[in-house]
Order: sequence, then structure tokens, then C-alpha cells
Amino acid sequence: MKNTKQPNARHQNRLFRGGQEPGMITKKKTRTVVTALLFCGLALNSFGQGQDKVEKQFEVSISPNGATYGIASDKLLSSNLEVYGDQIPSMLSNRLRNSKFSGPENPQTGLAPEWDPVPSWMNGFSCKLVPGEYMSGREAQSIRSFSAKGKATISQHGVEVREGEEFEVEMWARARHEPVTVTVSLALDDKKPTQFSQGKMVFDMAHWVKRTVRIKAPHKGGTAFFNISIPAGTNLIIDQVHMRPVGEPNVSPALMDVFKDINCPTLRFPGGCVSTTYHWEHGIGPVHLRPICDDPVFKYKINYDFGTDEYLELCVATGMTPFITLNTTTATPDDAAAWAAYIRNYYVSRQLPVPAAYFAYGNENGSPHSLGHMTGEMYAASLRAFVPGVRKA
Repeated sequence: MKNTKQPNARHQNRLFRGGQEPGMITKKKTRTVVTALLFCGLALNSFGQGQDKVEKQFEVSISPNGATYGIASDKLLSSNLEVYGDQIPSMLSNRLRNSKFSGPENPQTGLAPEWDPVPSWMNGFSCKLVPGEYMSGREAQSIRSFSAKGKATISQHGVEVREGEEFEVEMWARARHEPVTVTVSLALDDKKPTQFSQGKMVFDMAHWVKRTVRIKAPHKGGTAFFNISIPAGTNLIIDQVHMRPVGEPNVSPALMDVFKDINCPTLRFPGGCVSTTYHWEHGIGPVHLRPICDDPVFKYKINYDFGTDEYLELCVATGMTPFITLNTTTATPDDAAAWAAYIRNYYVSRQLPVPAAYFAYGNENGSPHSLGHMTGEMYAASLRAFVPGVRKA
């Protein structure tokens, strides 16, 4: 595919057709066709009031002479919102890392990444990241104190706090054998927490329950230690813990303000290569029930705490046009159609105008590195399987 940058900053996307029937592709043109379709987004779907406008703006034709047919919207040249690694956690109000205790377990401490024992020699207590014993994901963090006195503490260092901030700590946990009084605290360096930078929560049920407590930042801002402590002789299993500034929602208000200022026309979600394993159903509904999943592409984690609901909220707040990269590798045509229907209903149920959303079919399927790598013939066949359901939605 050849992209020629015009003076008006728009790119022309050249597509080709071979054979006698519409949609038939010759082997000679396979690589060109696949590349062209990937960048142009042939699975572009138009629903809502802007349908006629978008279809006139973006039409596709394939011809053997290589002639330019049309110009795609410059909105398709916007940026990605990749949902792997630290991208999503950095967009949230929560100040803690790995709040849902996603593995792998440290074989020496028994703790999830980003968490450390205090003291490091773990005198009188043990930890275990237990597979299957979870509420939101696939693991839960067990802390067991077996000493007759003292306490068991796990800690996270480098937590950013600002002077004068007040936080709400939200923890989902359950007690084993007997009720557990949990102390959470913030301390600068290795100093002891102040009276106001610590608080207590009681977990007195054997099933998952949520408890909250408010604590204040230490007198000086900077990076602090966030500590979770349980008394001697108790056993606590934690599914997740979050620390957000009081009054702030899941998504950082500062992030929303930035997007309002930069006037971004659209933002592709959930990104590029990561879309091959992204399952949109994990990113809707209550945030505390959303899992953290493995990313076989970049070998990071896929975080669903910012999912379709939050993405559409961002689109509504900023006037961005939704641009969805469909999972065409580890999902099905029915999944894609259901996602499109969910997005439409998001606007309808809130009595908002339904936008002319963009749906891109897959990402870089013509390249061998992609989990969804396929031939041009396979790509054309997949388009016929995926596109009708998305358009119908």
C-alpha cells in the first residue's frame, strides 16, 4: 500500500481488486490488499445520525490499475489508547500499583509484584498468592500471622502523595478462622505514620466484603510507603485494595481535563496489537469485578479497570468519535456484533445522539508477528464473517 501525504495533511489509501467477482483477491495482490485494508479499516461501521455522511466520506473500491479511489477521514490517523502495561493504571485516580494482586508470586516472599514484606525476613508470618481464590481475577493475596505477638505487614513503596491530600482506602477482603482488624497507613521513608495517616478496618466475614477508611497524607508530600498490617495469630485474604483521593471517581479527573484541552478528534481503543486478545466484556460493569489478564503479545498485563464504559464516558465528555479495534483473533463475529450493539445502547440508554463510530477490523493481520496473521484470502473471508453483524448493530 502506498500512502502519499497531501498538502492538506490527508493520506490517500490505495486498494486493489483482482478476479471477476467483487471482493475476489488474486494471490499477486494479497499482501497489498491486506496492508491496505488494515490501515483503511474496511470494517468501518456507520450507525446513528451520521451514517450517510460517513459513508460518503469513506468508500472502498479495489481495482487492478492502482488508481486512487477516495480519501479516508483524517480522524483515522489519530493516536492509540493501548490498554497494556502501565497505560491504564496511569489514567486512574488510584495511587497504588497492582491493586488486584496479579501474579506471578515472588517465590521467596509469596507476595504479588509491587508488594514487599516488613520486615524482609518475615519473622512470624507468611504470605501466599493463591490461584483460584479470587473475586475479581484469578489470584488472591493471603497474609497469615502465626506468632503469639507482633504483627504481619506488607508494604508498597514509592506511592505518590501531596501535602494536605486525604485518601479513601477501599479494600475487598475476607477473614479466615476469626475476625481481623486491619491497619492501613502512609509513612514517609521508614518513619512511623502519624495519627491521621493511618486507619483501621474490621473484616469479620468469611466471604468477600468491602471496607473503607480515610487517611491523610503525611505532613510533607513526596513518595510514601503504604502499609497493610494484621495482628498476631490472624489470617487475611485480600482480593484488592485501592487508595484514591477523597471524592475522585475511578478515572482521574485531571486526565479528563487534559483531554478536553487537547481537542483530540478520536482515540483508537483498545489499541493495536493488544486488541487481538482484548475481551470487551471484562471492561464493563462494576470495576471491582473486572479481572487483570495476561497479554501474550507484549508480555505485560491487560488492565480492564478502564474499559468500554470509561472509554465511552471519555468520548461523550470530550466530543471524541469512538474508534474501536475489534478483536478478530481470540473472539468471534458474535462478540464483535455484541460489542457494537453495546456501544450503540450506551448512547441510546442515556438519551444521547448516537455517533457514527469507527470499527477497525483487526490490527496488522498481514504481518507475521501478529497473533492473527492470515493470508489475503483469509482476511477477505473474515471480513464477510465479521462486518455484517457490526453493521447490523
